[in-house]
Amino acid sequence: MCALKFAAGVAVVALLPAACTSYRADNEPPPDDAPVITYSYVDTEDRALAAEFADNYCEEAYGKDADEFDTDREPGGYEISFVCR
Repeated sequence: MCALKFAAGVAVVALLPAACTSYRADNEPPPDDAPVITYSYVDTEDRALAAEFADNYCEEAYGKDADEFDTDREPGGYEISFVCR
């Protein structure tokens, strides 16, 4: 859990338009105004924890589910991003 850190805040451009529009299909990138949260992790346990944290955050803050949309290899581990949909 120590390896898990909050790498980037939530990118929110405008919440009202996001609540009033539908999201695109899962194979397309998220809309620019969709809330995004990013975590760094080292192993699969941390990845599962990041997914749980993202899901809890999206549920509490926006009433939505967290969907993984990007994973990058970083020095010493990985970075994973979720979009609240």
